[in-house]
Amino acid sequence: MQERAAGNLEEAIKLYQRVAKEFASESALAARALEQAARCYEKLGQAKAVTLYEEVESNYPDQREQASIARDRLAKTASLARAAGTITRVSSSGRAHSPAALSPDGKYVAYAEGGFREPQQIWLRQLATGAAPQVLVPSAMVQINGILFAPDGNRIAYVSSERGAGTLFLIPALGGVPREVVRDVQGSVAFSPDGGQIAFVRFAGQGESRTSRLMLVRADGSGERQLIEKSFPDLLVPRVAWSPDGKWIACLKSDKILLVPAAGGSEQTLAGSREWNALNSVAWWTGPAGDQPARRGEARQAETACPTAARVTVAACSIWLRSTASGGFRPGGFG
Repeated sequence: MQERAAGNLEEAIKLYQRVAKEFASESALAARALEQAARCYEKLGQAKAVTLYEEVESNYPDQREQASIARDRLAKTASLARAAGTITRVSSSGRAHSPAALSPDGKYVAYAEGGFREPQQIWLRQLATGAAPQVLVPSAMVQINGILFAPDGNRIAYVSSERGAGTLFLIPALGGVPREVVRDVQGSVAFSPDGGQIAFVRFAGQGESRTSRLMLVRADGSGERQLIEKSFPDLLVPRVAWSPDGKWIACLKSDKILLVPAAGGSEQTLAGSREWNALNSVAWWTGPAGDQPARRGEARQAETACPTAARVTVAACSIWLRSTASGGFRPGGFG
């Protein structure tokens, strides 16, 4: 039964539930089938898993192994739910990649699908209705990164690259014609709080002469200017984040976290930095100083957050909080 159900989780659930119904008089088989269906729901991130585990625990107490497994999974899923809230699967293709972007009002999610050296496209899905996603950017032989909603939720930024550096585009959130903003963009970008400017990293040169620059450009593509420049081997990581008050842009350099004045001036290195193996991306944490970031499952990317507290995920996929007031780092959870 497990071999037949291995390919598709939705089909596996139907199979297990059919077995549980048809062989309801055979407690051992029915309990086992319901347990496996619950595991499939759990992998899909659906709350139905809890209902089935509860059914196994209450209706099949004589099946000690399955009842024990159900109790254990109920305890673990409840713990995860408290830590991370409800988990909802958005894409079922198995081909989604790069960080997805959630609209400021939480109603839409934009994400890219497609494989390496294969056509890629951007999808938009309305979460509340559960309607089928719509194609926002048609399939093309490009690499898509840096998907991000503007603060007003009306536009989506993304970086499209064929080879090497990419081009930053803006597209209306509900569909339309993409508009080129600026070229030679690396990694992700960040909007200013008013949505009028965009920060990004640009690389130039090769080998030991390679440089990295933190850049700003207006959303209409004008007014491009440089904030800071770092040379090999201390290049900037192409991930940036604009503070909610609009005064600072956080970025990463090797194993350091930098704060750069958005109006121009000398950057600051956050005190209390550790010797990280790698830092990957940065984001501002706007919750209370004591808040913990949500558990990240099998997180592999690094995240940082600041003004009241910063969270940093390192290569070992641990999550850290850093208070800009106290200057210290503390563990915030593990993937």
